[in-house]
Amino acid sequence: MEAARIISTPEVVVANDSGLMHCAGSWERPWWDIRLNLARVDRPGRKVRIAHVKTDCSPCFKRTCRYKTATCLARISADMVLALMNQLVPDKI
Repeated sequence: MEAARIISTPEVVVANDSGLMHCAGSWERPWWDIRLNLARVDRPGRKVRIAHVKTDCSPCFKRTCRYKTATCLARISADMVLALMNQLVPDKI
């Protein structure tokens, strides 16, 4: 409950595909979702940006990386995150 309360207050939420991401969406906060698999994405709302780096093994539905490298995550840079966040709340980031 405390995490849900905290996530209801910021201007932007950065989250993985989790319950907290859905909480942010329910409070209509701009949120940025780290997605590993675009095949599982429904039509995202206009307040959502998805970071995804194409790899040879994507899309993948595994809970753990079969190659033990998680290249799809490792290639998502902080600059990519900031650029996507700036699209959601320009002049705030």
